[in-house]
This record gives sequence, C-alpha cells and structure tokens, in this order.
Amino acid sequence: MKKYILILTVFILSLQSPISFAEEDETFSEAQLEQILAPIALYPDSVLTHILIASTYPLEVIEANRWLSKNSHLETTTAIEKADEKSWDPSVKALIPFPKILQRMSDELDWTQSIGDAFLDNEERVLSSIQSLRLKADQAGTFNDMKHMKVTREESNIVIQPIEREVIYVPYYDTRVVYGNWHWHHNPPVYWDWHASHHRHHYHGFNWYPSVHIGIGHHFYFSAFHWHNRH
Repeated sequence: MKKYILILTVFILSLQSPISFAEEDETFSEAQLEQILAPIALYPDSVLTHILIASTYPLEVIEANRWLSKNSHLETTTAIEKADEKSWDPSVKALIPFPKILQRMSDELDWTQSIGDAFLDNEERVLSSIQSLRLKADQAGTFNDMKHMKVTREESNIVIQPIEREVIYVPYYDTRVVYGNWHWHHNPPVYWDWHASHHRHHYHGFNWYPSVHIGIGHHFYFSAFHWHNRH
C-alpha cells in the first residue's frame, strides 16, 4: 500500500512539474514588451501610471466601463463623485474621466491582461521598455514642436507631462509611424485603428482626445513614476 502511494505521488508530481516550470519561466521578451506598450508609452505620465496599475484589475476595468456607459449622461465631476462609492482600485477610478481609455481597455481585454501580467511580472522591465520606446520616438522627431504636452529629460529618462497640470490631453497615434523604423519585425507594434470621427485635434503624428480638467485635490494625482529607480 505504501509503495502504491509513493508511486502515485511521484506520478502526480511528474505531471505537475512541467506546468509549474512553464508558468514560472513565462516572461515577456523585450520585443513583446515594446509591442504591447507601443500604444500608451507616449501618454502623459500621470495617465500612464493609472493604466499600468488598472490593467492588473481587468474585471474592475470591465465593470467601470459598463458602469460609465450606463451613466454616460453624467457630467465628469458627478461621475467621479459617484465612482468614488465603488470598491474598485483607485487607479481604475482615476480613469473615469477618460472614457475612451476605459472602453479600449475593456474591449481589448487580452491586451489589457498582457499589460497587467507584464507589469506584475517585472515592473522595472516594463518601465525600461517605456523609456526605450520614448527614446525611439524622440530620435524619430516625434516630440518636435509638441503642442499639448511638455517633454523633459531627467538624466537619461524622458518625462511626459501636461503643459497645465490640471488640464490633461491624451494623445492617440499611429504606432507604425511615431517610433520610426520598427526594430522588431516579428513583433509589430499594437496598432489601434481610430475611426476618423474620433479625431478632435490633429497635430503632426498625434491626434488628441478632448481635454480633461481635473481639480488639484482629486485623487487622480496620488500616483507618479520614479523613473530613476524604475518604480
């Protein structure tokens, strides 16, 4: 009987080991990271922090998007106040003023989960990948004559912020253009085909969502990047 139990235990462990090893070994390559981060790497830091954190709560993103769709008649300030009553993560709530972003994250759930998995797997590599993409955009001249955002350098890091802290413009852009010649031929950048009717403000390589005004005391500002420490 003991011999039978021992054999059975070894058999079960032999079945489990490859699965556990595969899960432990499953990481994102540099090419895969740049591929999935391409559509958001040029967002203002204040918005990007919330997207990365919110992507680790995909079900809450779906709930928030559905709630916002049902309450689309609410003004932004009212929607923010009512959303505060929900139990969602603060970064999910922080995206309430940006319905197009929430909708995209909800509609492209596989992409959202990939971002969340990559962020949880290795936060430092995700932030390094974002900086790599920003450097490519800089070298391609994408940041020249920027209109709604200011691009500054802190040591070797590129920081993107709104010109006015309380007035936030979020760009959407052709990922096949803004980074210049794409290095990863087998991993083309994620490209979102925005319908022409969504275009509000066109400026060189960027299109812009309507501006969002957020009060200085709003919880939107609780998050920030520490680029030097990749945190």
